[in-house]
Amino acid sequence: SVSSTEAQDPSALRVGIIGFGNFGQFIARGIQRQGHAVLATSRSDYSEYCSAHGIRFFSLEALCEEQPDVLLVCSSILSTESVVRATPLAKLRPDTIVADVLSVKQFPRNLLLEILPPEFGIVCTHPMFGPESGKHGWSKLPFVYDKVRVAEEGGQKAKCDRFLSIFEQEVGIFISSSLSSMQS
Repeated sequence: SVSSTEAQDPSALRVGIIGFGNFGQFIARGIQRQGHAVLATSRSDYSEYCSAHGIRFFSLEALCEEQPDVLLVCSSILSTESVVRATPLAKLRPDTIVADVLSVKQFPRNLLLEILPPEFGIVCTHPMFGPESGKHGWSKLPFVYDKVRVAEEGGQKAKCDRFLSIFEQEVGIFISSSLSSMQS
């Protein structure tokens, strides 16, 4: 079934969130506020929560079969590598943007560059806020990102810009557009 957001706005992104615990749910609310559809998967069953909030819940494989525009990894740093390696990448469209929200950047950047096929876009993000500091909204809370690998031709750049605009509209403050030199 197609969500109401997808039916109303053809430019709305379909954002798949892997890891739908507290932080994944928190990020999903901001994505939805900006009019985008959220698809979710997690080790735990959040199907009731998702049903109550207009989110479609899937197994990891089924989520990838839905071919979201953006795949947002919201797992813990300890499980990120196993989560990314377990993702059935062949089921995703080759122009998929894969993003993470870890507070460290070198590790996910290097991991995604190693594992993802070269046609996949990679954006490393660091929302410098969370469910507690952002419980009354994301306004004026800092957000850092790095477009690690985004194709200029085709629709990947536009898709990436739409994804980043979710945070820009919500927070209004982008600290940096390059984390490449960060050593964390």
